[in-house]
Amino acid sequence: MGTARSAMVASFAMLVSRLLLPLSLLFGTVTSAAADIQIVETTEVDSYYDGGVPHAAEKTTAELWVGRQRIARIADNLSVIVDFEKKTVTVVLPSSKSYVESTLPLDWAALASPEVAKLVAGYAVAGTVEGKRARQKVDGRKCSSYRLTSWIAIEGVRYDEVEAEVWATRDLPLTRKDLARLNQLLGFLRNYGPDLTAATAKIEGFPVKVEITHFEHGYTRGERRTVTAIAKKKPPPEVYGVPEGFEKKAALTIQDLRSL
Repeated sequence: MGTARSAMVASFAMLVSRLLLPLSLLFGTVTSAAADIQIVETTEVDSYYDGGVPHAAEKTTAELWVGRQRIARIADNLSVIVDFEKKTVTVVLPSSKSYVESTLPLDWAALASPEVAKLVAGYAVAGTVEGKRARQKVDGRKCSSYRLTSWIAIEGVRYDEVEAEVWATRDLPLTRKDLARLNQLLGFLRNYGPDLTAATAKIEGFPVKVEITHFEHGYTRGERRTVTAIAKKKPPPEVYGVPEGFEKKAALTIQDLRSL
């Protein structure tokens, strides 16, 4: 495969990874109707050098609000709201003051433009999960570790290879039924193929620490995701809604992904 196509595959995979929900943000819901759970996650990406351009280290924070029938992931560049009662998913793009909404079950053909939907269909993510490699406490919670390895296979060649050490705990108020349902949703959002979707079922509980290495056309990129706070709270009214003045779009475009 030529260098140009290799770069295109890696670039598209990175764009999609920015759009889709992080690994530790779609693994459960709560049983309490009195309050939702707020989860705060910090992501740290190491500096790297690619194609003659240096990229500085980055540190970002996102909030996840998990309710009985709703989930909202709130970040500066992208928010995603899933309402299981209304059977809708909403992607909010603050940079363009716009949003896209579709119905469940999720379908890229309904959520994105034909161009994006075709690319996603052609680049399904394959991979494996090695279960319960070790045990330790993370922030006072008993955790088991799992090794997740993923890649995009095109004409027998692997692209956008990722190795992740996932530390997951069951020491949280999450139900098994909803955990399994949201794990399937995560697989769809991250464009997992059927084998990797089945493999992620080995992960028991909620990932509270993820250590990641990306292998991307000639360099590696380190990343760490850590849950820094978990609390039961009454969510602010704006958490599950689209901000006033935002315009509804028909579909997500390649330009939307590039703006993230």
